[in-house]
Amino acid sequence: MLICLLSLEAGLYAQTSPEVQSGAFPQWAKDLRRAEIVAFGSFPLTMLFAGLAVDSYRLFTHSMDSQYAPIFGSAPKTEAEQIAMISIAVTGSLLVALADFIILQIKRHKQKQSPSSLPEGTPIILRRPNTP
Repeated sequence: MLICLLSLEAGLYAQTSPEVQSGAFPQWAKDLRRAEIVAFGSFPLTMLFAGLAVDSYRLFTHSMDSQYAPIFGSAPKTEAEQIAMISIAVTGSLLVALADFIILQIKRHKQKQSPSSLPEGTPIILRRPNTP
């Protein structure tokens, strides 16, 4: 019964117009949400690369012992190595999200500066040097 009531409430918000939904959040909130999505989305890849980096470090610090091989090694990781791997992965994900945010801001700035962003009917004056 409770599930039916909750599903009816969700249908009420689905019928709002897109104009109302687009202006519901300020731009900084949309940018923060995008950064969150990018950070969580990149986490599996950064975790993979962090694991390979920590495993490679272990291999070289243990005189290339085959027990510490990155993929086929059988030596378990210590707690400090696991914490380092997760810390590297989280930091990498945050850096990817920061890079995405910077690229997005540069694109927005260029779009504002382009002549196509001027209002309709605005004259564009191009100056050329007088060459005889």
